[in-house]
Order: sequence, then C-alpha cells, then structure tokens
Amino acid sequence: MVAKKPAKRESGRSSGKPAPKKPPEPKDTTGATRYAMQVLAGDIVVGKPVALACARHLSDIQTQTRTGLQWRPEAAQRAVDFIEQFCTVEVANEVVPFKLLLFQAFIVGSLFGWFNPDGSRRFRNAYIEMGKGPLAIDTSIPTPIGWTTMANISVGDQVFDERGIPCVVTDVSDVFSGRKCFRLQFSDGCEITADADHQWLTCCLRSGGEKGPKPLNLPRKNQPAIWTTENIANTYRMKASRSIHPQARWNHRVPVCGPLKLNDADLPIPPYTLGIWLGDGNSHDARMTVAFDDWQIIEEIQRERVPAEARPNRRGGLQSETTCKVQLGSMGRTQKARGRSLDAVLRKLGLLGNKHIPEIYLRSSIEQRMSLLQGLMDSDGTISQSGYAELSFCHQPLVFGAIELLRSLGFKPTCTEGPSTLNGRIVGHRWRIKFQPYKDMPPFRLARKRARLRDQPKTKSLSTGRMIVGCDPVASEPVRCISVNSKSQLFLAGDGMIPTHNSGKTPLAAAIALYGLIADGQVSPEIYFAAVTREQANIGFRDAKAMAERSEEIKSLLDIREAALLFPERNGVLRAVSSEHRGLDGKRPHVVIVDELHEHPTGLVVDKMRAGTKNRTNAMIIRITNSGSDLESVCWHEHEYSMSVLEAKVKDPSWFGYICSLDKGDDWTDPACWEKTNPGLGTILPRAYLTEQVREAQGMPSKQNIVKRLNFCIWTQQHTLWIPIEQWERCKEKFDHAELEGEPCWVGLDLSDKLDLSTAVFVFKYPIEQEIAVKVGHRDEINPHEEVEAQVNIDFGIDILPFFFIPEETMHQREKEDRVPYSDWERNGFVIATPGQIIDYGYIYRTVLAMSKRFSIQQIGYDPRGATQLAIQLGEAGFEMVELTQGFNNMSEPAQIFEALVAAGRVRHNGHPVMTWNVQNSAVKHSKDNRMIIPYKSHARKRIDGVTGVCMALGRAMVAKSTGSVYESRGILRL
Repeated sequence: MVAKKPAKRESGRSSGKPAPKKPPEPKDTTGATRYAMQVLAGDIVVGKPVALACARHLSDIQTQTRTGLQWRPEAAQRAVDFIEQFCTVEVANEVVPFKLLLFQAFIVGSLFGWFNPDGSRRFRNAYIEMGKGPLAIDTSIPTPIGWTTMANISVGDQVFDERGIPCVVTDVSDVFSGRKCFRLQFSDGCEITADADHQWLTCCLRSGGEKGPKPLNLPRKNQPAIWTTENIANTYRMKASRSIHPQARWNHRVPVCGPLKLNDADLPIPPYTLGIWLGDGNSHDARMTVAFDDWQIIEEIQRERVPAEARPNRRGGLQSETTCKVQLGSMGRTQKARGRSLDAVLRKLGLLGNKHIPEIYLRSSIEQRMSLLQGLMDSDGTISQSGYAELSFCHQPLVFGAIELLRSLGFKPTCTEGPSTLNGRIVGHRWRIKFQPYKDMPPFRLARKRARLRDQPKTKSLSTGRMIVGCDPVASEPVRCISVNSKSQLFLAGDGMIPTHNSGKTPLAAAIALYGLIADGQVSPEIYFAAVTREQANIGFRDAKAMAERSEEIKSLLDIREAALLFPERNGVLRAVSSEHRGLDGKRPHVVIVDELHEHPTGLVVDKMRAGTKNRTNAMIIRITNSGSDLESVCWHEHEYSMSVLEAKVKDPSWFGYICSLDKGDDWTDPACWEKTNPGLGTILPRAYLTEQVREAQGMPSKQNIVKRLNFCIWTQQHTLWIPIEQWERCKEKFDHAELEGEPCWVGLDLSDKLDLSTAVFVFKYPIEQEIAVKVGHRDEINPHEEVEAQVNIDFGIDILPFFFIPEETMHQREKEDRVPYSDWERNGFVIATPGQIIDYGYIYRTVLAMSKRFSIQQIGYDPRGATQLAIQLGEAGFEMVELTQGFNNMSEPAQIFEALVAAGRVRHNGHPVMTWNVQNSAVKHSKDNRMIIPYKSHARKRIDGVTGVCMALGRAMVAKSTGSVYESRGILRL
C-alpha cells in the first residue's frame, strides 16, 4: 500500500476541518473619521490647524492600543444621532431637522467619542474658532451728544440701550447692499427700514398670524421674544375674528425705551423758565401773559432765581381782571445788566423769532428735561378728565423738539397735523401732540392740571409700547449693523428711539448643551451657557430652549421654565449664568458653553467654570468664538495654546482644538481658499454673501479688518489700522542687549501723567545693505503753512529697548480699567512699579543713568508737558536734552519712517508684550493735506506711550551726524 501524504496544516488546524473565517474589522463610518480622512486626502479644503486636528484624530486611532486612549465610534455616532433626530434649526424661515455638516460631525464626534484609559471623557477643554444680519445706513441713532446715523457710527462711540443707559459700540459691520429689505411702521408714526434678518425684541398677542413661515421660538402671549424682520412681516397682522367684541388688529408690540440717563448740563436758562417762555412767551422778547389763576407759574420761575415782574399798563394798573403781562429775567437798565438779561440769553441761543428746544436741553439730565416739559405743559399743555395730556403748537421746529423731549423721558407721543383756524378762517397749520402721563412722572407743576393725573395701572398700559402696524417689502437699501456692550445687546434706533439689536445664534452649541443634559448618562448634570453678562449668556440658552420646545420627545422629558431647563429624571439643569452678582460661584458644571470668547475682557468666566469641574470626571468646557482683535486677551492666549497642542509643541491629550485659518501666503480675496475659514460655505454661509463682503472690503480699505476678522479668522489689532499686527509680529526677532554695549542710542521720554503709564524708549540703529525708499510729508521750509512730500532713502534698521513705569498703588485699579495684566508684566520685568500713588520720576532718572553706563546715549527727546523738572535733572547730569512737542512738525517724519521700517521688517523688539499692546492701540491722525501723520490712541482707555517714545527717539536718530543718517545731506533739525 502506498502511504497517503499527510494533509497540509493551515493556521495550526488540520485540513479535516475548514478554518473558520476571521471576523471582518468593524469599519469606522462616523462623520468624524470620514471628515478627517477626506481632509488628509485633499478632498476638503482646510487650513493647516484643521489639517493638524484631523491628523491627530487619525494618529490617535492608530496608536490607541499603545497609548490607552479609547476611540468609541458608537459613542460619537450616538451624539450625532441625538442632534440630528431631536434638534431643529431654521433654514429659509422653515424649521427643519438639524442635519450636521461633516465638519460639525467631526467636532461633535471628537468631543463625545474619545475616552481615557479609565473610561472617563478625554477632552475636558475645547477651543473652536471659525468664521461667521442690519439697519439702513441713514437710520437715525440717538447718542449722548446728539444724533448720528448708522453710516457714521464708529467703534467706541456711545449710544443708548433700551433702559436709556449709555453703552459703547464694540463692533461695526461693513455696509451691505443687495439685501432683502422691509419698512416697519409703528403705531406712533415712526418708520425704520431694516433687512430681512435684522432682529427685534417684541411681545406678541399670538404666535401665529397669517399664513406663512413661522418663527423659531413660538412665545407665550405677551412674552418677550426675538423676531426677525421677515418673521414680523408674516405675522404682524392678527387673524380676522368672528367675535362680536372688538379684536386687536396688530400682533407685535415693541417696548418704549426708558428715560435717557444723562448728567446735569450747564444750561444758560433754567429749564422750567425756558419751557414756560417757549409755550406762552412773546416770540421777540422775554415777556409773557399769565392768568392770575395760574400765578403758581410765576412762583415756580422765581424759585429758579429768575426775576419775574408784572408790568402795569400806561395808567399804572393791570391790563385786565384775569391776566397780566410779566417781564422775565430783567437785570436792570444799565448796559451791563441788559447784557445779562433773559432777552440777551434768548438772542444768543437764536430763540428770538425762532422758538425751538436747543440741543443742550435735549441732552440734559432727566430732572432738567422734566422741568422743561413741565414748563411747556403748564403754559401750553392740557389734560383731559381721563388723564390724557396734549400739547398744541403752530411752529414746526418746536413740535419736533417737544416730541424728542417726550421720547427721551420714556413717553410715547403721537402727533397729528391739521389746520389752524381763527374766527372760522384757516390761518395756518397746527400740530397736536398727545401722550399718556401718570402720577409717578408728572409733566405738570400747576396743581389744577396735576390733579387730573392718574395712578400707574397695575398691568402694562398701552403707553408702554408701540404696535408694529406695517412691515412691507421695499427696494433694497444699503444697510449696516452694530454691536454694543449693553447687558441686553439692545440699542435705540430711529427718530422714535426704538429698541432693537443684532445678536447671533449658536445652534450647534445649543444642541451640544441639550445632549449633555439629557443623553450623556451623567448624574445631576449641570449645563451652563456662561458669559460676562446674563444677556450674553441668554443667547445660547434661548436657542436651546427653542429646540427643546419644538421637539415633543425632548419636551416630554424636561420641565421647561423661563430661565432654566430641568431634567427631573437625572436631577439635571441647563441655564445661563454670568459673572454678574457672583453668578459663577458654587457651580459644579458638567458641560459649559462659553460663546464669543473674543468678547471677554478677562479669563474670569473660564477660570470660575474650570474651578467648578474639579470633581467632575467627565466635565467639559467648550469655547466657540470668532477671531479677535486683542493680542493680550484670554481668547488670544487660548488660541495660541490650542495651536501649540495641534503642532505638538505642548502635549495635552485633554485639549481639543479646531481652528479655521488661512495658510501662510494665502490671499484672503482668493475664493479658492475661502472654505478654509468657512467650512459651511455654500450651505450655512452663502458664497454670494462672502463675495459681496470681500468686494466691499476691497473698495473700502478702512473696513478690511472687520471682514478679515469675522470672515477669514485673521487676528487684527483694531478697526482702523496703522501698523498691521502681522507686520509687527514678523519683527519680534530676538536680540541680545549685550550686543549693544557701547553702541550709540537715542531716547524718547513720554511721561504722560503721573497717575498713568510712562515710558523711556531706547532706539539703536544698525546698517542695512539695501536702502528703503519712503515718501514722507513735511512742512515746506520757505512756506511753513504748506505741506510738501519728499522721498528719502533709509539705510538703517532699529532695535528697540523700552522701559515702562506705573504707580504701584494704582496698578491693580489700572489693570481693571485698561483690561491688561499689569501685575503679570511687572512680575516678568516688562513694567516697573514705582512706590506710591503717582509715578516716582526718580526711577526714570536712575534708569537712564544706569543705561548710560552700558550704552552711548546721544540725545534725549522729551515732551515738555510734565517733564520739565526731569529734563532739567537729566540736563544737569550731562545729557543733551531736546524738547519735542507732539505735533505734526516733530512727529510726522519719524512716524512715517517707523511705519516703513516695520513694513520692511527692519525693526527688532524682542516681542515685548507692553510694546506690542501699545502698537495694537495706535491709530494715526492725518493732517489737512493727508501728507503728514501723528500717532494717537484708538480709544481713550488705550495706551500708546511706547509708540510715541519710539517716534521721539527715532526723530533724534534721523538727524544724527552719521554715515547712516538719511537726513545728513538735508541738515534737517526741527524742534
């Protein structure tokens, strides 16, 4: 017999039994991993930071067996499924399911799909930065100093919030064109044109209205809610009613603003007296006729210390039995007395023959404006038995002023125009102004009129709001929006001082917050939208609440309240919190959403929330923001830290970073790179909108910073640039001060104020091979009043060594006011704190002496304001002192040279943070012919002392007699 060959063995098993098939590796089909793979394959256009985040994700999946980190695709998909199944968003005014885009799925999946070796959540901190609706530009805007328009509003200007409290404009948009626009008409006759997406805070009688798209958040009756203009257009009319009882026609009520809160003004005429004269006084002199029954008017005038004398007729008696003529403000018959009389003051104010309310009275304090109104009402006003007040005028400028006066005091006036008749014959026009006053703000002093005033009703009266009675489409007009720092983000707009605002929405953050509350499997989950102010935090909370109310599944699980969402099953809560009134203390958060981090002045909110997470193993703080404009802000520091984590310079597996940005060399005007900073381009953000933004920014260079920051995630320094921050950052090349031992240098002293920051800046020149040609403007030597321009060639660069001084005892207060870390700078040697409440100039004197032992000080330029004594001391010590006033003549040329040196990368500053902050704060003021410039502060709270010191020192270095001097041949030395 022939023996059979043994069967081959496969994988240690005999061929008698077939080897079982190896189970296939489970495929990771989550959006997070698919997005990362497509990014690295080049299928999705992104910037370097996003590519690094995707590479980190895939690398961590590959190495998780070794590192112990756990990627759980099912957990990531669970979070995505929850959002897409239960959450909704508004698209084209329709409520639709929230279908996450792939980049959003990457963010959500990463946050909820990664875990530590012990099963706890991996990412405890997340920083998400990516790119980002207005009023017609001719819309009137009331300000504390008068009126302006949307077209002329600038960052730093003051406007009013809905309570009448002044607030500051923190951001302005470009002027948009081609938008869908509507004209809103109000029941008191006011009109405002706004684009379809502009937002309004209204109370509505019904949430429905006529057929058409419905708003996102359907509020309860008479509950304030945010509505867009287009939502209002579809719902402002009430449905027809079959009831036999009268029904309201209009749906939306906008509240009347509160009285404008302003300081006392220095008024040339006491306000009650002026009001009386405007109402009943002679047009051409300071006389008036008063009824004896109303003699209280004269007593009130005399209380304001204004002389008031009854004038007899020619026979020495009174003019009539019921009235008499009264001379107001007579100071005597001498020429000096006549110059001080009320007649003279009325003439100076331009009121004789032209009755109107001067601007200064309309921007005086509440008490002064109320006195003015009481004078008008006592003399020319009436009140009906029902308590309704009326003013009647025949002079239109007085009508406009009276209406503005009433609105500025929180009243809602309505005005009608009709014929003025005399003995049945029409002799002109008459305007009747009506409003509803109450006893708490009496517009009368006369007892007989005041007696008819009624008590404020317990429920809101019609006078506390105006109805929207029209919202019709109109031809597109140029529009613009602004942001303010009021708690509510509301500001007053239009002649009617109507509260309105522009606040963005964050649906992704709201959806994440709801998932953390309901579906993250935590006991007693505390979810917070955290911000500096409660109103800012409420923006995200309102979105989460709206989502919860629209989902029957979520709504059935929650107890939805006005200020909180409660999850009884897990003892959970979701609410908005802020740093106001210790609102951040005592919290133990599970998930915190910090929206618009770039608007936070300090890190207080983030620090407080992080402190509360210490005992929470799965807690997470998520920051969602645009890029900012302050390189000393908490947002910039967290941006930089996130970049360090993504670039693997810092190893922090608990930190998630997703930063949209352009790459080095990208042109922000090139559409090919727009998707890098706008991952939702074409879906969330229309491409046509971004095209329009770029086109307008190219045509208006002064507007470029806003577009760069909001749409292209480029960190900018300010809204009107002088030194671009990217140029300054390229100049922070390190150099050793020891290399400069014995070298010549020039010093600029800017001592500013003994209570403020002062500086001494040392500037050193070094030769360069290639000259820089710069055009500089200066005064013509023959005709000093004429500005000329000349080209100079610069063959040097400069090194900067600055010293900053601040009073020690006021440093912490200055830190709060200026919102910069003076204490940290002082600890790190960037600021010198001198003892006491004012700067000890002896420290500056000793610093200059110490530096003179190391360097060869050639000249010291100084501003004579406040520096004379120190200049004398330094002069006596042997230094050549040069007095430099900070005007165009002395500062323009060095400022222009400094700008050119920075642009060419010929400045080395060692990255000094205080100097960088000063450069960020610097704007320029142009001379009449725009050929000369001087640096100035972009905001009153900002400091530019270091920049001023550099320009003063550079000015002295330019006239130095050395081979490197560009002015040697011209021999220019202007002081």
